[in-house]
Amino acid sequence: MPQVGRFDRWHIDVLGPLTKNSQGYEYILLVIDAFTRWCEAFPMKTQTAKEIADNLYTGVVSRFGCPRVLLSDRGQPFMSKIVKAMCEILQVTQHHTTSYHPNTNGTVERQNHTLAQSLRTYCNDTHDKWPSLIPGIMMAFRRSVCATTGFSPFYMLFGQEMKIPFDIALEPKDSLPQDTRVYIDQFLSNIKMSHKIALQNEAAQKEKDKVRHDQTARVRTFAIGDLVLLKVHKFPKGQSRKLCDKATGPYRIEEIGPNYTYGIRRISDHKKQASLVNATNLQPYIRPDPTRQRLSQEDQNIPPDPDSDSDSDPEVDQDDEVTPNVDVEATQQPTPTPQQTPDPATRYQIQKVLRGRRKHGRREMYIKWLDGSCTWEPDTCFDQEMSDFINSRWTKQGKRRKSYFN
Repeated sequence: MPQVGRFDRWHIDVLGPLTKNSQGYEYILLVIDAFTRWCEAFPMKTQTAKEIADNLYTGVVSRFGCPRVLLSDRGQPFMSKIVKAMCEILQVTQHHTTSYHPNTNGTVERQNHTLAQSLRTYCNDTHDKWPSLIPGIMMAFRRSVCATTGFSPFYMLFGQEMKIPFDIALEPKDSLPQDTRVYIDQFLSNIKMSHKIALQNEAAQKEKDKVRHDQTARVRTFAIGDLVLLKVHKFPKGQSRKLCDKATGPYRIEEIGPNYTYGIRRISDHKKQASLVNATNLQPYIRPDPTRQRLSQEDQNIPPDPDSDSDSDPEVDQDDEVTPNVDVEATQQPTPTPQQTPDPATRYQIQKVLRGRRKHGRREMYIKWLDGSCTWEPDTCFDQEMSDFINSRWTKQGKRRKSYFN
């Protein structure tokens, strides 16, 4: 992320749900200034867009002014019309992280983790007193030296360290007050010096982080037109994560964005992904061998399931039947005929496509081969040409289309 000044860019995120207390608080809105690392935390009863917008205005904008940039993840409250309207009125630019890549918003994500650890350490047994702990935890955050800047957020903001009761007790009681102009000059000098050093420390720390990251990170790169699989982060409710597919696709790369992000479009229904996807959530798609990749012997012997979610007629139209190759010389007429495009099913030695079904979130087709055997085959067993051939006659649910063009 580029370097910015005080209160130019705020990072925001929501922590929760936590244990609901007697006042109804269940979430925490955490807001951090990118330059000074000054943090604010607001307990919330819900994580609706309206409550988030209210806290941003009353707790941030009214005290520190309008930022230039507001950086958040792609959570529904931050993408809402209310937050967008507030940013338009205040002329604030909204930036969002790529889907399922929280590293972009690491400034607030790391502080979220530390805040949760602190609450877990000091919270009572019933876990309902956590809102009263937030002011003290925020005070500790603000007076702690940040490794990136080399100064505490309090010093970056006020030009001096935060005083605690022990520091006040050590002050001389008979100290004479400083002249106002001398005090202001010293204050401005401290602020300018701390900001200059903080910028240098931040740049040096970013370079160290980059070197350390590059030593172990191996980010894949893709070109336009490459086929990829997209990592699955949300699994069907009630199903085991270990038994679900870890990736979905294939997708085709259509756009190359900044910082190893890509725009992708799903091959099956040509639907484009709404936002750019980071390369860490993509993996190359390797086409399966197109020559009769069958399922296990147990699945091969399973007859067509009458209770499957396909209500198509097992009888096959004449268009789905593939005739075997015949001797060309024996049937050739004296008058040359135009060359016909070969049916892609011929390459697979398929006689008929009998029916389809949905099983474990994917489509399978019941194939009758030229040797007379019948098996259920998933879509991944076919190349793009054969998939297009099947899609023209069958829906994604495995049902026969009412009409199609040959």
